[in-house]
Amino acid sequence: MAALRIAATGLPVLPIGNSANAPSGATVFVVSNALGLPWTASSGILSATRMADDVPGAGSGYRILQFTAPLAPGSSGGVLVDAEAKILGIVVGSLNVGQNVNFAVPIDSIAALANVSGGTRFDSGARLQPFGAKATSAAAAPSNPTVPVSPPGLTLPRPEQRQIHTVSVHSKTIYLRRERLQDDIHKTAMFPQLGVRFADYGQTADIAITVDRPVMTFDWTYTLVYQPRSLTLASGTVEATDEFDAGPKLAAVIVEQLAAAVLLPRGELDKPTGASTASSSGLRSGGSDADEIVRTAHSIFVESHTIWMKGNLLQDALYTRPEIREWGVRIIDDRNEADIYIDVTRPWLTYDWIFKMISPKTGMVLGTGKVTAIDGPAAAQRLAIDIVNRIRSARSVPATP
Repeated sequence: MAALRIAATGLPVLPIGNSANAPSGATVFVVSNALGLPWTASSGILSATRMADDVPGAGSGYRILQFTAPLAPGSSGGVLVDAEAKILGIVVGSLNVGQNVNFAVPIDSIAALANVSGGTRFDSGARLQPFGAKATSAAAAPSNPTVPVSPPGLTLPRPEQRQIHTVSVHSKTIYLRRERLQDDIHKTAMFPQLGVRFADYGQTADIAITVDRPVMTFDWTYTLVYQPRSLTLASGTVEATDEFDAGPKLAAVIVEQLAAAVLLPRGELDKPTGASTASSSGLRSGGSDADEIVRTAHSIFVESHTIWMKGNLLQDALYTRPEIREWGVRIIDDRNEADIYIDVTRPWLTYDWIFKMISPKTGMVLGTGKVTAIDGPAAAQRLAIDIVNRIRSARSVPATP
């Protein structure tokens, strides 16, 4: 949740309702950004107030509101209100099985985040800084500011010291044309400073940029590969509703990764795959051997690129595996800090669930696999077994002296 400071006064706000006393069967409404369409409204009834423990993949230890108002991708974060337009909760998702089995977190749980131990109070907004503002004192500034800052001036190596001069763009989705993304990249403020140009023939480029959009999602993925050594320098995902939204977002993050790659010292990219050392540019590295990385891993980040499985389903399935606890492996929410990144997809019109284990620090693929299952909950259990077996196979190999 984020607290935003708005430069305005006298704005109307929705009153807070009493979610604890809301009766089952009461009429409720959802207002959200469903399918990227702002202010989409739907209606239904409040089915029940239950513990999250009863809902597969929802976690444990807190209340959750179940309702029937229809949802669509993009509804997460929308508001659930009663018939008097009082806020009952924030929409968090739905179950894939059945129809209109949807859930929201009670608003009182959200409001209570301001006062949790170790949290930052945000009731007045006084600790939030407008863009470009400098804190006048330690007490006035947030301890972990998230306001983006402009990149510093780039000090590039001399041309003869650099190994990256050309890039190519390839789009694997019909929803975003290569020419459009290339144009968006060229329009960014930083790109002209990098001293790189687009290659006429993609296979000759130093860095190949590939983008895709998995079917039935609003996720747009990107990868940057250093082609002379087939080394993945960066990969990630942005959320966007269409090519007009996705193009600029992808361009911004891709150019940041290009800047990091261009600043690598000469010879860094010529090291064996996975052996690059950490640098101030942000391109980090890990072990030189896939088994070594898996064997020494202490944290896992899970991401699902299919609407048929929420990422937390697989997280919970992994967490309940006794081997994961025995090995001391944690499931974390920060992809860049994880030792292993697990990506899950489900090809359209199939019951195949494909996972890929990647080292975020090196881009090295640590393992892949596929299971067949009728739905997300069943697939999560089978995927967890295969992933645990992959980790076990690496841990059974003696460590390199």
